[in-house]
Amino acid sequence: VSQSRYYCMVGASGTGKTTLLDYIKKNFNIEVTEVSARPFLPPDTDYVNSLDLFSQVLITQNRFVSFMEQAIDNKPTVFSRSPIDSLAYERVLNKAPFIEKLLQRQIEVSKPLIQYLYIPVEFPMESKDDTVRGTNEQVQLQTDWQIKKALKEHNIEALNLGGELAVRFGKLDNILKDYKK
Repeated sequence: VSQSRYYCMVGASGTGKTTLLDYIKKNFNIEVTEVSARPFLPPDTDYVNSLDLFSQVLITQNRFVSFMEQAIDNKPTVFSRSPIDSLAYERVLNKAPFIEKLLQRQIEVSKPLIQYLYIPVEFPMESKDDTVRGTNEQVQLQTDWQIKKALKEHNIEALNLGGELAVRFGKLDNILKDYKK
């Protein structure tokens, strides 16, 4: 596995990104930047129903600015989201269609710097206390399909982090071996 300096997790809600990010934080000397939609949505609402044009624009810009800040500081980083995610969610939820061109450009500009880590939908969604994520499996599956479509459209070969939890951790150990604590 070739070493990148920047990694972006890409996957629909409920695929296990937070679990993998927690593993990375505990086991690797690499910056972890979580770029969540939560700060841009009303409290105690889910993104499917509460996302609007304004919040979609803010989320998109926040994700890209977070990436650019780390790139300027030259810090190897794992990001919890990417413009691919934003594009996929926009295509599914259709809250700010005019933003697609901006997202396409962000993907192309950042593509040479990023190794994408794709987390497929493999397990039933669990809500627990996460009211923002919601448990809409139809949106989850549509988003996953749009993520795969966007990766293909942009000729991005993402590393697949599928499998049981131990398998996923083993894949991360291999990918991030140069940053092992």
